[in-house]
Amino acid sequence: MGAAEDGRAPTEEHSCVKGWRPRWIFVHTQIVSSKRGNVAGLFMIDTGFMGALLLHRPFVQQNELLPPENESTPFELCGIGGGSSTRMAQLESLRLGSVEIGSPVTMFSQAKEGNLVSTDYDGLIGCDLTTIQFGVRLFAKPNDR
Repeated sequence: MGAAEDGRAPTEEHSCVKGWRPRWIFVHTQIVSSKRGNVAGLFMIDTGFMGALLLHRPFVQQNELLPPENESTPFELCGIGGGSSTRMAQLESLRLGSVEIGSPVTMFSQAKEGNLVSTDYDGLIGCDLTTIQFGVRLFAKPNDR
């Protein structure tokens, strides 16, 4: 069971976009794996993540999603919090609302600590998907602070 099914965030029948915490956008979505079929999850939109999809380690383990070594590539991430090991491969698809994205390049976290082992949500959807698939453009505007 992923975050989308266990009550960690509000649910709505007609929309995948969920504003769960101030300043962050979360979406309920489904991924399709050749190993496990449809798997529901809760993902944060992270425009600072240059990849397409990153799955947190507990989500990968719980749903037995880690691809075999001969079907994936080791990949080291580096971010503000430091480095982290992943395996990179493609899932069958990712569904966001009524849009299905075929063969998204996916990073399967192998982290032992930090945000990528969080169970508050199941992973990240990065700017590779939001800009290419949806043409999303974000504009920064000063606030009152």
